[in-house]
Amino acid sequence: HTTVHVYVTNEDGTMGDASAEIPPFSKAEEIYNLLKNLQESASYIHNQAYSLVDKNVIQDNSAKVDIAKVAHDFIEAVHSVKEDKCSYVNSYEIFVNEKTVHLLNSNGLDVMSVYPSSMLEIILNARQDQHEIELYRSYKMGTCDCEFMQNEIQKALKYGLDRLSAIPTPFSGEMPVLFANADVVKLFDYYKFKLNAQALVMQASNWHKGDLVAHDVKGDKVSVKALNYLANSSQNCAFDGDGAKIKEIYLIENNVVKHAIGNRRFAAYANLDDAFMPKNYIVSGGSYKEEELRKGDYLEVVDFSDFQMDALKGDFAGEIRLAYLHKDGKVMPVTGGSISDNWSNQIQNLKMTKELKQYDTMVVPQAVLLPKVMITGVKHD
Repeated sequence: HTTVHVYVTNEDGTMGDASAEIPPFSKAEEIYNLLKNLQESASYIHNQAYSLVDKNVIQDNSAKVDIAKVAHDFIEAVHSVKEDKCSYVNSYEIFVNEKTVHLLNSNGLDVMSVYPSSMLEIILNARQDQHEIELYRSYKMGTCDCEFMQNEIQKALKYGLDRLSAIPTPFSGEMPVLFANADVVKLFDYYKFKLNAQALVMQASNWHKGDLVAHDVKGDKVSVKALNYLANSSQNCAFDGDGAKIKEIYLIENNVVKHAIGNRRFAAYANLDDAFMPKNYIVSGGSYKEEELRKGDYLEVVDFSDFQMDALKGDFAGEIRLAYLHKDGKVMPVTGGSISDNWSNQIQNLKMTKELKQYDTMVVPQAVLLPKVMITGVKHD
């Protein structure tokens, strides 16, 4: 895929831009006409001007990718999953890519990065008596993390069986909710949004350098770091979409904003120096062991029909497909109902594990306990 981005400086000092993909096997005349059309389209746009990234030196983390070996590792990981007549792998599909990104601009920038990007899509079946369900899962990463894959698929098979015996969620009211799966990543997308220069310019965020993320924090304080490389990530490009060098730097450190992120345009509008758009992140661990968070009454949701975090308002919600209700020393698989609340009600009292876990481009606490979340059950006691 070859994409060209045309910038035009207008007579009034503003800047316009337009982009398009050049179709493969295009003739010179076709490319020329495409560029002329982009130039015209860009001239109709009058944004505040900003400069492109200058030529710079970027140390690449590129490594040759053995596509066949990566695919073989995925196959071995799936085949090592323990199956039986009640829970088994239906089918799966593997995509393994060696991605090469080559970026040039008219300021002399010329950078290239090569990295692996893989995905596994898998269908799992769970059966009990005359009832059977299918579960769909997808996993993205660089190369195959065999142990991670085995554990995730094995857990999904267990969840399928428990879903068949789950009762309607009986509890309605406020209760601690534990996240210990990939949805933890969505919780911390809130921080990435608030740190973005575009959110600052649009006044959707008021997080500036030196500000406290939350006041009167009684729980664990959050730290977020941008990484220039993360082993086994599917996005190990050494530069962002504008060609700015990606650096390892704290964005939030112990609840204090240290650095904002953003693309070239909005970073310029927000008067940010040396900004870039990270691809990989790590969120610091907390002060608890997971077994400590798993004491008392709480709801652990392991599968949502859909879980969403509105980073602008902080609202989050999800319909429960499968959860485990821990109450009065008993554990019940439950289904149906939903959870909903606002992140501002949680941020001061978060409890996070010391242990960390990687989900593709993000390393996050293995488990996060939200102290008081609104739960809507299917029926009341």
